[in-house]
Amino acid sequence: MHQIRSVYIKNYKNFKDTLIGIDQISLINLIIGRNNTGKSSLLDVFDYLTDVELFKKHNQLFDEIVIGYELDKEIIERVFHKNTSDGKIGNHYAFGEKLIGKIFYVEIRVEKQSFGGKSKYIGVASKSISKDFREDLSTYWDRLANAIGNPFTRVSFFRLAADRNIVPEKENSELNLDSDGTGATNLVHKYINWSTLDSKMIEKKLLETLNQIITPDAHFTDIVVQQIDKNNEIYWEIFLEEETKGRVSLSNSGSGLKTIILVLLNLFVVLDVKKLAPSQAIFALEELENNLHPSLQRNLFTFIKRWAVQNDSIIYLTTHSNIPINLFSSDLNSQILHLRRNDNLLSINTLNGYKDSMQLLDDLEVRASDIFQTNGVIWVEGPSDRIYINKWIKVFSNETLVEGIHYQIIFYGGRLLSHFQLHEQVEESSLINLLLTNRNSAIVIDSDKRYRNQPINDTKKRIQEEFQKHDSFCWITKGKEIENYIPLSALSNRYDIKLSISLDHFQLFDELLDSIRPGEGKKFLRNKIKFAQEISDTFYLQDLESTLDLKDKMNILIEEIKSWN
Repeated sequence: MHQIRSVYIKNYKNFKDTLIGIDQISLINLIIGRNNTGKSSLLDVFDYLTDVELFKKHNQLFDEIVIGYELDKEIIERVFHKNTSDGKIGNHYAFGEKLIGKIFYVEIRVEKQSFGGKSKYIGVASKSISKDFREDLSTYWDRLANAIGNPFTRVSFFRLAADRNIVPEKENSELNLDSDGTGATNLVHKYINWSTLDSKMIEKKLLETLNQIITPDAHFTDIVVQQIDKNNEIYWEIFLEEETKGRVSLSNSGSGLKTIILVLLNLFVVLDVKKLAPSQAIFALEELENNLHPSLQRNLFTFIKRWAVQNDSIIYLTTHSNIPINLFSSDLNSQILHLRRNDNLLSINTLNGYKDSMQLLDDLEVRASDIFQTNGVIWVEGPSDRIYINKWIKVFSNETLVEGIHYQIIFYGGRLLSHFQLHEQVEESSLINLLLTNRNSAIVIDSDKRYRNQPINDTKKRIQEEFQKHDSFCWITKGKEIENYIPLSALSNRYDIKLSISLDHFQLFDELLDSIRPGEGKKFLRNKIKFAQEISDTFYLQDLESTLDLKDKMNILIEEIKSWN
């Protein structure tokens, strides 16, 4: 399925005149745009492509659909045979083998078979074929296109609509889940009660994952389906049990909880019903943020991201929420697709860089004052400090926290510290209020002490008191500056010598380097950033844990970052 690299549509609903679409399909594809720009129409295309009869029914709506397919060995062997040669391309397989890994564009059409009148897909080499495919060899390209056909027929498409619900249902024999949630109650009922189905899929797997997502707001100990009387008719109803509240019907629960359950039913149960591996499915989940608290949004979208990567499954998400935008914008397995309408023509842009991100926020009418644009800020003196802090967060958090997603580091620039303050009240002052930049803030300050009992200056005392007053973390280094946390082992590795010196944590760091190797202090002062980048690669947890108060401070900082998220 992952051979499908791109999809383009021409003249379908909002998709006008020219081929537009998705240039590069990722595992997670976040689709953003104003209402009525074509988000649902784009998802409709995947519906049609995975169902030949549905495509035939709507075929007249399209001028053209083109799929970009990455050629692999299997498809080349089907078309270019090893024992065949001709004057145009020589040995067919030797010719075709050079095409492996290249993107081949196929136009998808539907024709009726000669016998029985049943529809089938055919593939035709698209006019959009790249320079890797010579025009005079069109006969071979048509054979290749026909062999590829429509690769979407080899996968299944599952959709969860924005308008959805889970309601009590009458007994039926179906094992279906519709995009609006119809069938969910019967599906859960059958998995719990039918001996031919695995009840652990609901009672263990779904319930445990549900608890992981909703913690700490709730914790369910059991999920059951019971019969209820509704207007003198028997219906099945889902109940969730909590230790403190007892058994509560899903009808009396919030729609956000129902959304999470519907997502899990799609990702777990529907695949089990269809006997499909996750890699054989495409999921489209629309506006999951509806009626979900921001913390639950983060938990749900984080779970979906992890699940997609672990299971190699493609997921499309439509949203108007800034939370998944923040979560997926820096993720290598994700992309953000921005649908925009200009002069009644639709465009699909893949976000790439700051300018595109700002256009997206403007299009959604998100103001800088509406969101804090990062979950929290760590203020540091300069760029080399950022390198050390990021490395230590990575080491001490076991790579679970990432800058740009969980926190952002901003420089305050040493001597400029005296111009900052931390106050809840917006009051007239010549000082810059850090709380107006982000209400979640921590700060790291060099003590600049030349001996252990030397007091810190008045500015640092004031900043420390203001941060403590607002329960924010202020870290004043135990040694003179942040470089004094560099362990002896890292210095030994950098200079490839066994150091017997005892580190003076209040010594100027350039003087310390000169005592190890003459001239190294000047090199350090000329390029602190390069030094930090190189030496931080030699940091190991066991060495850092015993360096001054670094372990204690990092544990506090990591807990602070987690509380922001």
